[in-house]
Amino acid sequence: TLISARLPPNIDVTKAPLAYGVRAIPKLNEELHDSELIVIQRALRTLCDYLHDAEHITDALRNDIHRSLASLLSHKDVTVRQKSTEALYIISSHCIGRDAILDADIIPELATLLNDSDDVVRKNMHECFEMMCEIPYGALGVVLNSLVHPLVEKLRDELDEIKLVILNSLHFCMVVDTVDALECNAMTVFRDLLDHNDPLIRSRAARDIMDLCKPLKGKEVALEIGCVEILAKLLQDND
Repeated sequence: TLISARLPPNIDVTKAPLAYGVRAIPKLNEELHDSELIVIQRALRTLCDYLHDAEHITDALRNDIHRSLASLLSHKDVTVRQKSTEALYIISSHCIGRDAILDADIIPELATLLNDSDDVVRKNMHECFEMMCEIPYGALGVVLNSLVHPLVEKLRDELDEIKLVILNSLHFCMVVDTVDALECNAMTVFRDLLDHNDPLIRSRAARDIMDLCKPLKGKEVALEIGCVEILAKLLQDND
């Protein structure tokens, strides 16, 4: 008999073994609190795959997985932050997941990653915000946590791929309330994006200007800073 240290070909060393049945989520939750970094990383990779099945979301929330993930958002390891935000994004794509995130007050903890050094972490975080904002009370949660101003500021220097997500989040926020956006000069930022080379960014910026023009104050600001002239030029846009 040949004795070998090589693992069987169907064993993935980057993922935690999944417990059977109802023990699956509780076991992963325990591993998220482990002292060993590799155990946490493997548990997160397995969890992200497991949560893609919508049937597992309820069980995960029942075991407070979202709270465990929130506690890992400030972890020094970038992989842990990447997979934690990815898992929260998956959870936020379900209505019960959004409710759980709001009830646990995880939005402020997610907001601490606005200036994270890793692009993937920021993208996952913004996509989570986007999902939260799709429901009115989720958008209100973002507004009440004073995040409209930071989101508008990120439109100045964030990656284009992430700008698209932020523009969507702000769209939903301004449906709920336009006061914060007007106070932080969001109209000027949206106007400047009308000249962007990406047609999708131009489109979403124009839509956000429309949202911000619903109150009289927004219309006045749009006229003052010359939005009408630029929007008129877009009538000839090729897209």
